[in-house]
Amino acid sequence: MNSSMKIYIYIIIIIKLFQTLILAKDLIKGLLKTDPDERLTIRDVMSNPWVGNVVDVPPTPLFSIMNLQDDASEWYDVQEEMTNALQSMRVDYHYHVKNPKDSNNKLLQKRMNRVYGSNKPLINLRN
Repeated sequence: MNSSMKIYIYIIIIIKLFQTLILAKDLIKGLLKTDPDERLTIRDVMSNPWVGNVVDVPPTPLFSIMNLQDDASEWYDVQEEMTNALQSMRVDYHYHVKNPKDSNNKLLQKRMNRVYGSNKPLINLRN
């Protein structure tokens, strides 16, 4: 199995784990209630699907040092695939932030005058 298939399998496993984490989050919220009458009892905890449905502990799907040392040749491929996956998810708008001293912004000038109480321009506006 190539490294990209492994990554996709790991991503699917992580998504499934995320769905179970929602149940865990609800359980923890119930356990952390400050009012003892609202707090979950031990029966509530044991009947929670996140605790009650667990029979076996699943193997860790994430890469560990041992896994990566065993497959040292695949480490670069895994790193490349993760970089590509993150790049595809990234939304990059290429915004360019202007220097306020070089901008032609009358609203900025008005606010600067209000703050510093001056009628003369604090920044040189180009017309």
